Amino acid sequence: MRLYNLLKEMCRKLGLIADYVIEQGTSGIWTWRKWNSGVAECWAGGFNDTFTADGSLLGGYLFRKVYNFPAGLFVSPPIEGTANGHPGTGVGWGEFRSPSKDAVTIYFCGNQNVTSVQVYGISARGKWK
Repeated sequence: MRLYNLLKEMCRKLGLIADYVIEQGTSGIWTWRKWNSGVAECWAGGFNDTFTADGSLLGGYLFRKVYNFPAGLFVSPPIEGTANGHPGTGVGWGEFRSPSKDAVTIYFCGNQNVTSVQVYGISARGKWK
């Protein structure tokens, strides 16, 4: 392990390594990474979930769900985020909105009044230090 750390430090000082993962793992639906530069990122997807009907938007139905980030991953709300999926069998789109450092609300709009949404992917990127 000492040799590995010595080589890593040498490569960093020579400019061969700009950034590197210092910690990673899984928590609930999320897979996450912390980078030496202070960047934190997490992502999830490939599952169905039940969303709460939350009214209508542009003639379609609006659904929402709050997802908690892994505990302590971000020190402030993420600066980037995406959400995509598919509500029911109709046309739909997702939006990553109102993130806090602890959670994000995902909205989906579709043309069918369903509560099951196939979540293709959610991702967030921010700072851990």
